[in-house]
Amino acid sequence: MLKPIRVLVVDDSAFMRKALVRRIELSPRFKVIDTAENGEEAIAKAKRLAPDVITMDVEMPVMNGLEALRILVAQTSIPVIMVSAMTEAGAKITLDALDIGAVDFIPKAKGAELIHEKLLAAASAKVAPRTPTTVAAPSRDQRPTPFRLSPRIVIIGSSTGGPQALQQVIGQLPENLGVPVVVAQHMPPQFTQALAQRL
Repeated sequence: MLKPIRVLVVDDSAFMRKALVRRIELSPRFKVIDTAENGEEAIAKAKRLAPDVITMDVEMPVMNGLEALRILVAQTSIPVIMVSAMTEAGAKITLDALDIGAVDFIPKAKGAELIHEKLLAAASAKVAPRTPTTVAAPSRDQRPTPFRLSPRIVIIGSSTGGPQALQQVIGQLPENLGVPVVVAQHMPPQFTQALAQRL
């Protein structure tokens, strides 16, 4: 039998913590090992308990989710999934979190049905500690020699980890590509609009 994936749930709302714990533990593949009410508590528990994955709320007292995420990605290799509000502001903050190093996000209002899929993908992700910065495209001399192709269209599809990868891939496309680029990113509409504007 497979060992359960160990999850730390971080949210300042007692109701949301209980709801997430209940939802996560509907599957025997997952075990919630603890909960935290703010980012500071999350960092301490993450270092002590070494969970396989963390769900992190954004807006919290003491230390918010983005501040905690910056510290976690710099000091640990624990994958973090942000739990975000489905609003325009929530979408922008979520993209900031993905830039910092979150592996994915779950929309608070409608993301519960995806939680097991996202937790499984996040727990499988290879995350290395890094200095959190916005992903930068490599300089022209670092880019690989392009293939000699004559495409009529470029199509990119992505899901978990997609927003970070998209910034890298699109940043490497030649300015004079001369063909349409179509991107299909698996995320809710409010988030795809914010992502398109950022790209």
